[in-house]
Amino acid sequence: MGLIGVTVFVMAERIKEIRSGEEDDLDNY
Repeated sequence: MGLIGVTVFVMAERIKEIRSGEEDDLDNY
C-alpha cells in the first residue's frame, strides 16, 4: 500500500514538472 502511494506521488510530481516546462524536462533525458 505504501509503495503504491509513493509511486502515485512521484508520478504526480513528474506531471507537474512536465506541464511547467516540457522543453527543460526533455533536455534532461
